Amino acid sequence: MPLVVWRPGDTLPGQSFSRGSTAYYLAAESGLPKIVWGDAFEHTLRVGFLDNVRAWGEPREGSTRVTIAAGETDGWEIGYDYYVEGDVRWIPAQDQTDPIEATGWNSPAGWDAFLRWARPGRPFRWHPEGEFPAFYDVVLEAPLSGAPEIEDDGTRTIRGLRLRSVAGTPFTEY
Repeated sequence: MPLVVWRPGDTLPGQSFSRGSTAYYLAAESGLPKIVWGDAFEHTLRVGFLDNVRAWGEPREGSTRVTIAAGETDGWEIGYDYYVEGDVRWIPAQDQTDPIEATGWNSPAGWDAFLRWARPGRPFRWHPEGEFPAFYDVVLEAPLSGAPEIEDDGTRTIRGLRLRSVAGTPFTEY
């Protein structure tokens, strides 16, 4: 994860900034994650702060496991679905570049517009390391409804942004 919490005495190898009483720094040269979306992938969302990130896989619907009376187990898997989930925090009202680049909620191609576009299941690209060219084709699994939380400073937070890999590729960065 390229965004880490700074603790007193730590060396800051990359760009640093603070949010309230917590200081952060960018540990990766390639930057923070981004989402490229739109019918022709013409829009880019800069994910300024991604927190509580986790990735996992689970058997696809239709996979099963049975145990017969003699105690023997048999099963089959249709395939695996792979997910990445995290909290997008401190989403500004409009696009910003300071302290880091982040796409705003109300921007024409901002978070509100993206969620409305992605919720019907349209595929988009998840770039876990920002400017690094590798990406995953994904769809939005959550949130499919509901309002964002409001932080103390008035910015927004999306809790539980969950993406599913369309190609069934595991997320290896987390």
